[in-house]
Amino acid sequence: MAGPRAGRGFEASFSFNDQRVRSADDEDEESPRLGTPNTNRTLDVALAFSPAQDWSLSWNTTYNFTTKEFGQQVLRFDRDMHRWRATFSFVKTPNGNFAFTFFVTLMDQPEIKFNYDQQTVNR
Repeated sequence: MAGPRAGRGFEASFSFNDQRVRSADDEDEESPRLGTPNTNRTLDVALAFSPAQDWSLSWNTTYNFTTKEFGQQVLRFDRDMHRWRATFSFVKTPNGNFAFTFFVTLMDQPEIKFNYDQQTVNR
């Protein structure tokens, strides 16, 4: 995402993936059977919009129809503040791990920046 822009509308993208692996029984058939254990169906979702001037919000996730669970989820907020930009990110993985990132950079001098990361690992 490029960052906040005034007047940015709602954006959404969806990508459906259907993966089927042939088993030894399916070698003589033209296509693998539906519903076999070697099937994996997922939907990737990306949503983005600008709730106010100089703010942008995005959410990305994957939903697995086979396991009926969400995959990694990423929520990101960007804010332009006159001469600098702040980015807040929250990432959650399917196993419960998460990461929070806070990033601040000067627009005129991108080499000068402040990063903060916090992560958990469940065992």
